[in-house]
Amino acid sequence: MVLLLFSFNSSKLPVWKGFTLEWYANIFTGSHILQSFVNSLVLGLATAISSTILGVVISLLFYVYRFRGKFFMGYGLVLLLIAPDIVLGVSLSSTLYIFGIDGGFVRLLIGHTVLTLPFSVILIYGYLRGLDRNIFLASYDLGASQVKVFGYVMLPLLLPGILSSMLLSFTLSMDDVVVSFFLSEVTYPIFPLTVYSMARIGLTPQAYAITSIMVFVSVVNIVLILILSRRNRVFRRIL
Repeated sequence: MVLLLFSFNSSKLPVWKGFTLEWYANIFTGSHILQSFVNSLVLGLATAISSTILGVVISLLFYVYRFRGKFFMGYGLVLLLIAPDIVLGVSLSSTLYIFGIDGGFVRLLIGHTVLTLPFSVILIYGYLRGLDRNIFLASYDLGASQVKVFGYVMLPLLLPGILSSMLLSFTLSMDDVVVSFFLSEVTYPIFPLTVYSMARIGLTPQAYAITSIMVFVSVVNIVLILILSRRNRVFRRIL
C-alpha cells in the first residue's frame, strides 16, 4: 500500500505533496528499463513453457509408471521446493560453470526452470490424482492408442492444471531476484534486478511505479491460478 501510494506522489521524496500520473507515464523513458522488461517477459514465457512441459512429463511418470528411483526423484523435487533460494542460486551457478554453460539467457532459463519445476509438478500431478483412472482404461478398451489417450482424453482434462502451471511459473520467474542474481550477466539484464539496482542507490518514483505494476501483475496471476486450481485438493492443502 505504501508503494502504491507513493507511486502517485508528485514529489520525488517520500512525502505526500499531490496526486500525479507522471511516473507511470515516464516509467519506460530509460532504454535500459524497457530492454530489461522485454528480457524478463521473454524469459518468463520461456520458463513457463519449459517448466510446464517438464512438469507434465514428470507427473505422468509418477502417475502411470512404477520404476526404481521414483521415491528419490520425488524427494529431490521436495528438496528443490524447500531449499533456500540463495543455496539454489550458488549451487546452480557452480554447476553451470562446471559444465561450461555460458550466456545470460541460457543460464537464467535453466535456473528459473529448476526453481519453478516443483510447483509445476505439484499443480499438474494434483490434477492427475483427481482424475478417474477408469476414463483412461475405457479409452484403451475402445481401441485408442497411448498417443490418442494423451491427446484427446488426458490433455483436455489437464488443461486447467497446465494453464495454472504456466501462470505460476511466469509469476515466479518475473519476481525472482536471488537466483537470478547468481546467474545473470550484464549482456542480458532482467527487470527484477534492474529494480533492485535502482533501490540500492535510492528509490525513485519510477521504482515505486514499477514495483506497483509488478505487484498488480503478480496478484492477477495468483487470482487466476486460484480460480483454475479450485478443484485441485493437493494445491489447496499447500496454500
